[in-house]
Amino acid sequence: MKNASHRYWYTFYSWRYDVGEHEVLFAGTDETIQITHRAQSKDIFANGAIQAAERLVNKPNGFYTFDNL
Repeated sequence: MKNASHRYWYTFYSWRYDVGEHEVLFAGTDETIQITHRAQSKDIFANGAIQAAERLVNKPNGFYTFDNL
C-alpha cells in the first residue's frame, strides 16, 4: 500500500481540435483523467454571444466578463 501522505504531481494538457471539440488531460504518475467536450452544433456558441450582447446593450462602456453579466 502506498503512503497516503505522499504528494502527487499532475501535468495538465489542453487541446482544441476545432471550434466544437475541446479536450483536457490531467496526467499523473500512474493515471490520467481525460475530459472531452464536443458541441453537436455551433449554434450554442452563437446563442451565448447573442445573450451576452443583449445583456451588454444597456450597460455603460467598460470592460466586462461573463461574471459581470
